[in-house]
Amino acid sequence: LVGGPANEPAWDRSLRQRAATVNAGGDPRNPPITFAGRQPPDQIARMLNAADAFALTSDSEGWCNAIAEALACGCPVVATDVGGNREQLGDDGASGRLVPLDDRDALVAAIDALLSAPPDRSEIARRGARRSWRQVGAECVDVYETLSP
Repeated sequence: LVGGPANEPAWDRSLRQRAATVNAGGDPRNPPITFAGRQPPDQIARMLNAADAFALTSDSEGWCNAIAEALACGCPVVATDVGGNREQLGDDGASGRLVPLDDRDALVAAIDALLSAPPDRSEIARRGARRSWRQVGAECVDVYETLSP
């Protein structure tokens, strides 16, 4: 898990306790869940390039930079179907999967599906490159121009 501690200390403790339970059954030299903490952008890119999948379980999002970064690295995404996640991933499943909010079984199934039949990472990266900040900015300008007299 990459990122800083949760804003809610109780949630952070709960997450770490759950991870410890999962890790207890595995190899202590290579635990299935590790807490990497905050990382610089170049390290995040290396992690995404090495990852089999990226999971985002947010209960709200706008335009999610983390999804854009994962796609740019060719990393398939599993994300909750909130905010702009559908726009970023599309409906065809080629870049990843959307799951309903708070549906743990759907999340597990989507991750399992990506791990058992990985999508084409070069295609994911190609699609991810289409949604650059330059393109998003141009689309915003187009919308603003339609609103002005």
